[in-house]
Amino acid sequence: MKLSIFNLHLVKPAYLEQIESWIHKHPTTIKVVKMAGLIFGVGLLIAPFFTASFGIPASACFAVTGGALITAALTSEKVNLPPRKHLPINPFESMHDKCNIFEDKEIIAHHPVIRKELLEECKNLNTGEEEKVYIEFTQNNKAIIQQQATIGCTAATAAMLIKDRGGKPDFSTLQCRNLGNDEDIQQDIQNAGFRPMITRLIPNSLPKLRKQLLEYGSAIVSIWDPQAGGHSIVVDEVSKNLSQVRLRDPYHGWEITVSAEVFQSRWIDLDCTVIQIENEAAISKKDHSLEKTLKA
Repeated sequence: MKLSIFNLHLVKPAYLEQIESWIHKHPTTIKVVKMAGLIFGVGLLIAPFFTASFGIPASACFAVTGGALITAALTSEKVNLPPRKHLPINPFESMHDKCNIFEDKEIIAHHPVIRKELLEECKNLNTGEEEKVYIEFTQNNKAIIQQQATIGCTAATAAMLIKDRGGKPDFSTLQCRNLGNDEDIQQDIQNAGFRPMITRLIPNSLPKLRKQLLEYGSAIVSIWDPQAGGHSIVVDEVSKNLSQVRLRDPYHGWEITVSAEVFQSRWIDLDCTVIQIENEAAISKKDHSLEKTLKA
């Protein structure tokens, strides 16, 4: 998740980072606490009425309420999670529960993975089991890194741009950072030895975005998804006729092509800032401008 409300970017205090890290490591505990709180709250509302009207003990009210809520939760999870035609790298569950940031019907093409390389061997923070985390590469030679933290899209998108340029992503950042912002992304790029380039585009302008991609390469773009909320993705290409957009989504861990309409329905940030890694052309252009200023 990207911590941004349109053009408002929030700064996280240190204590919030610690809380987020704990939440990521204990997802089951959080679910149990939420369910217990819900049962207690509903029980408090209905117990006085049933006790006064029918003489039913308060404890029985709480038990019935708890059973009904748990059954409803389990049933709704099964109903709301139909099998997908397009599958992510790994089934991924966040604090939003499982969600589909792009529906099957919205995906024009799902670009296949043709090779992979090991990123890190680590211990899964949820299960405690040893696992291998891979970087996968599509037929377009684009690196796919699925977000490792519960709401860690900013770390994953930065890692993908870094890998595209031949750099090495920092795995500890991928695993632990939640709720990042533009400043976090820029710092990730700098830590990898590159220079971030921040550009503010005209809101929802595909021609401007296409020109930016052609000049400087793939860009991190902020979107707003109905299920996931604020989210960061990597946009690789806008078609010449402006009808399609090819992108990488760190939540599902894939590269897909969607229609321009589908993309623009989520690309609604009024700030419309995109983040790229400076290439040699961008650096030389900046240095040339500085040289002219010094000569003047």
